[in-house]
Amino acid sequence: MLTKYAAYLTNRLNNHINISDNEKEIYIYGFELLLSNSFTMLIILVISILFGNIFYILSFVWFFFIPRLFCGGLHANTHLKCTLMSNAIFISVVIISKFLIYFNLEVFIVLLLVPSMIVTSVFSPVINKNHPISDKTYKRNRVISLSLSLINFAIIIFALYITNNEIVICSALSFIWVTILIFIEKLKQRRTQNGIN
Repeated sequence: MLTKYAAYLTNRLNNHINISDNEKEIYIYGFELLLSNSFTMLIILVISILFGNIFYILSFVWFFFIPRLFCGGLHANTHLKCTLMSNAIFISVVIISKFLIYFNLEVFIVLLLVPSMIVTSVFSPVINKNHPISDKTYKRNRVISLSLSLINFAIIIFALYITNNEIVICSALSFIWVTILIFIEKLKQRRTQNGIN
């Protein structure tokens, strides 16, 4: 479905600028990503509104979506699965943050942040077969992912020192989810290398 709309948009664009046959696949893929990400963000925005706080989406974008661009990790092999996975993670982040605050269990966030930072520092970026990158991009992503992880870690620790409101907890959980997806992908790759299905 997305490919069909992406091809349609590419053809419409081709009416205004001349796109070569080689470039068409790139444009189609770009439009697929744009449509898929827009749809995912729209759903997350609606969920944020339903949960009563628009800042959930801002927190999730900064501490989950942006780091994922550079840290890598587990990626779905279809746009639908990607949308479902992203939204499931977002809902889990909001619900778990409410649970932790209600039962005064915020200390667990701090206990998980340190190993999360270590895992991210050691393994990122993790290259996924669904998102291959060049050696140059890998080196660039390594620097960006480490810098971004350190900045986010510092922001979260500082924010937790000041307050433990839901947005701070959501930010921390989003950061932890990036690490979980890195860890899962590394495990999958290790199992594949060892011939375990």
